[in-house]
Amino acid sequence: MKPIAIALTGASGMPYALTLLKELVKSQEKI
Repeated sequence: MKPIAIALTGASGMPYALTLLKELVKSQEKI
């Protein structure tokens, strides 16, 4: 995730960021 995107989302984007992390973990387990 780009630093700019993190700066734009800010605190309100945390739940979304956590969801992305969970999806990343799932994709890693599939491989």
